[in-house]
Amino acid sequence: MELGIAGYGAIDSDVPAPVVTLGLSMRFVTRQNGSWAAKLPAAMRNRLGEHSVWPAGGE
Repeated sequence: MELGIAGYGAIDSDVPAPVVTLGLSMRFVTRQNGSWAAKLPAAMRNRLGEHSVWPAGGE
């Protein structure tokens, strides 16, 4: 599971983190279906923040 430091910190501190939860949920959605609308945020992240976009199951 990909949660990262922010997610684990929120869980350890019992702090609600809806943005972290939503982000993780969207990652799973984009892996499960070919919805263009679901993949748009990943493409924007890649373009604006240079975060790599990998195909499902590969690096």
